[in-house]
Amino acid sequence: MTSIHFGMQTGEQPGKVTTIDEDGRTVTITHDKSGNTVITRSGGPGGNGSELVVPTPPIPPTPVIAPAFTSPADMIPPQAVDMAYGFFLMCAVMVVGWPIARAFGRRIERRGATAALPAGTTEQLQRIEQAVEAMAIEVERISESQRFMARLQKSSTAEPV
Repeated sequence: MTSIHFGMQTGEQPGKVTTIDEDGRTVTITHDKSGNTVITRSGGPGGNGSELVVPTPPIPPTPVIAPAFTSPADMIPPQAVDMAYGFFLMCAVMVVGWPIARAFGRRIERRGATAALPAGTTEQLQRIEQAVEAMAIEVERISESQRFMARLQKSSTAEPV
């Protein structure tokens, strides 16, 4: 008959993990404080109470792989490179854009100013202005004479003849 039991039985020491009963022999597997596994056989034929200590294998150290820099260009982070590109692009836009912005501003300012006329054109405009004023005076005289004539006609028809 074979019986396998894992875990602690009532009344066993806390370090005992597994007890296996096989053909009248008892095999007890325990762990000591240093982490080694101790196997004890007792009872039955060939069971003389001998112990076998199996040491716990050491945990191999985890290798730390440092980044290998193959060239000096790999030593600069990509974010710093992007910032440098942005800075130099901004400087180039300012050097080229500043004169263009000034010229555009001057052009807008000149649009509001009146254009200077040549001297001959100014004299012509003065003569035209004087002629228009003279015609306005003559038209006023003509309209006054028409009103006077209309009043005379009205008063002459009102008197019996």
